[in-house]
Amino acid sequence: MQTYELMYIMRGDLTDEKLDQLQAKINSALVDNGAKIITEDRVGKRDLGTPFKKSRTGIYVRIEYQADKKALDETQRLLRITDGIIRFMNVRIESVRDKSHVQQAAA
Repeated sequence: MQTYELMYIMRGDLTDEKLDQLQAKINSALVDNGAKIITEDRVGKRDLGTPFKKSRTGIYVRIEYQADKKALDETQRLLRITDGIIRFMNVRIESVRDKSHVQQAAA
């Protein structure tokens, strides 16, 4: 299992109830496919740099989790087809040991 960080932006004009439902939907998709959520943080409402999909603001959510390829693929599919999600980005987090090895090779 790899460790990933997921950041997604929900539309800023959604109600709190709808935001909670979307967040629970994403979390259940991860857990149902075998992922383990490490941390979850709703960063908050922020202005977008440019209007995107008729929205000027968005609510940012960050999740750090461990998963295999199946959970990653299914979550990305769900994020693409969900109406309330404006954008998302999934990034694999390398372990500290891997980073020190890369720094030594570069020197």
